[in-house]
Amino acid sequence: MDGKRILEILYNIYNITACTFKNDYDCDGLDNPNDNCPNAYNPSQKDFDHDGIGDACDNDVDNDGAKNPIGIVDENGNFNISALNGWS
Repeated sequence: MDGKRILEILYNIYNITACTFKNDYDCDGLDNPNDNCPNAYNPSQKDFDHDGIGDACDNDVDNDGAKNPIGIVDENGNFNISALNGWS
């Protein structure tokens, strides 16, 4: 492996991890203290039930007392209706 390729790899690693060094663990552009879901990528900060927990990491998105099926909310905080197929 030549030096140019090594630098390219290091540059890519830095770009992937740089945000974690800047207090943004999920790399969504919001510092952890201002992020309603600091460990899950959710740049939209959607919070359907307005409980202060972002939909991407809220285990009860609609606050009805029943846990969500896995995968109901995507990484942008959008509901994935297809995840409800067969869920009862």
